[in-house]
Amino acid sequence: MYRISKSLQCLGVKCGQFNWNGLLSARLATKSTKDDGGNKCKDENGDKKSNQAYKIPDRLKDIPEQESPLFFESVEYYFHRAIQNLIPDFDESMKDRKFTDEHNERRRNGIIMLMQNYSSLLEIQFPFRRDNGEYELIQCYRCHHCKHKLPVKGGIRYALDVCADEVKALAALMTYKNSCVNVPFGGAKGGIRIDPHKFNSQELERITRKFALELAKKNYVGPGIDVPAPDYNTGAKEMSWFYDSYAKTIGHSDINAMGIVTGKPLFLGGIRGRESATGRGVFNSTDIFLNNEEYMCEIGLTPTMKDKTFIVQGFGNVGYHAARYFQKNGGKCLGIIEQDTAIIPESKIDLKDLHNYKMSKGTIKGYPGAKSGPVDIFFDKVDILIPAAIEQVIRKSNAGKIQAKIIAEGANGPTTPAAHAILVKKKILVIPDIFANAGGVTVSYFEWLKNIHHRSLG
Repeated sequence: MYRISKSLQCLGVKCGQFNWNGLLSARLATKSTKDDGGNKCKDENGDKKSNQAYKIPDRLKDIPEQESPLFFESVEYYFHRAIQNLIPDFDESMKDRKFTDEHNERRRNGIIMLMQNYSSLLEIQFPFRRDNGEYELIQCYRCHHCKHKLPVKGGIRYALDVCADEVKALAALMTYKNSCVNVPFGGAKGGIRIDPHKFNSQELERITRKFALELAKKNYVGPGIDVPAPDYNTGAKEMSWFYDSYAKTIGHSDINAMGIVTGKPLFLGGIRGRESATGRGVFNSTDIFLNNEEYMCEIGLTPTMKDKTFIVQGFGNVGYHAARYFQKNGGKCLGIIEQDTAIIPESKIDLKDLHNYKMSKGTIKGYPGAKSGPVDIFFDKVDILIPAAIEQVIRKSNAGKIQAKIIAEGANGPTTPAAHAILVKKKILVIPDIFANAGGVTVSYFEWLKNIHHRSLG
């Protein structure tokens, strides 16, 4: 549970020492439950024995059995499971402090309470006149999770399923993700509840600028407050609109105005490699474990990436670049899945050509370089499965069908707690989202530093 321990260290608590081999202890099953005399006992998930004094809240106890729990409750459940395993380390680390046990316990509980709850949630609604004269009510959200470090950081997504529960969950994951990779930001997330494919570019620009202005007027964003970034259905274009709206209004006198968002085009202070960073991070995180003989022996694979087969779900920014790096380093693509279709390459697929085809057609359906297939190739036998679309796609009802040896979570929260338990029993190695897709926020941090320091990074 390295990720949560790092978050708590940022809040001033020194935890026990953790290494990268322990990062996935909750995701890789081990048969041994014996105490070897020198090490702490482990449960069937490979975790240290849970501290019986700390109890998961009653309202969350049914989460491990639910098919489709609320996203935020799933994140809360994972958080409390991690805390259970960290309690002994907390207690051990505070033994040398010159405080009473009662004081240490209050401090520990205060930090836990701070981290499990979000700081604030802003909901904005405004009427919008479309080019055809019709009016729509646009709903927008922005959540700040934990402000132990400022600014807070997280993307903005455009989708019809954006809601308060989703942005709260994603903001919490951003807190843990930032801490996992030592990025000194708190967590945040936002979104606009629209189908961007039903709006033209001019309409999307006006919506984006209005959202940016509303957030800035309420002092909810700023280079030292909250720094948004691209997410699902957004990119450099939307970030340029956001920056321009801020710089020409509320932020006209802000010397650091360029640091209001990351993921911008290069000519507006962006940084090379940001667009591909999240997908590249999915590859790099997987490659770390592929080169670990202990883990590969446990799941029955040979080390190294060469000749490993993979399937990608979602061919957006994350899925495309992840697939590109996997293929570039010797992997073989067996399928690409989108919401409405899937394709199965007959030979080595030209991923750049497929990406260009999707950009021009809006879909991968009908791509001439591969044959169409059913979306259930998600459950085909493969070495590496990369869910890079939306949350909670691996559930209790379908986790047992998965035949992959490794799941690299390119999406945020693609696995429910019930599905996680099934994957553990099947000895499937799951590389969690807060590590696997942290490449984007890591490079965003470099872009933010470039902007506030007013210098080029080369």
